[in-house]
Amino acid sequence: MTEQEFNNELKQFTGSDCLYKYILGLKISEGVKFSSEAAQCWWYIDIIASYQKDERVRDQEFQTWTLTVENSKGVVIATDGNRNELIRQNIPYTDFEYSELTYWCVNGIILLATEY
Repeated sequence: MTEQEFNNELKQFTGSDCLYKYILGLKISEGVKFSSEAAQCWWYIDIIASYQKDERVRDQEFQTWTLTVENSKGVVIATDGNRNELIRQNIPYTDFEYSELTYWCVNGIILLATEY
């Protein structure tokens, strides 16, 4: 699937009738489940989950998480939604096929912006 096709598929997720249990008490939306399966990037959600107990994000009810990839190298940046950076993790190598993917984590639910 091309990046344009992938992004078009993600735009179809507007709200979520079903949430899926994930690790550490988190839940994921249908759009996140779809994108994680389609792009084979469950590891990205694991990164988000792994930081939820970190003092920098623990008390943030609203978080944005953006994975950006260029030349097989990635970076994951978490903000508080007001562009205040909370976390930055460099990924020295990834086979993630797309240039960017953003998830929101709102009160323990990871979702796409269109599902908010």
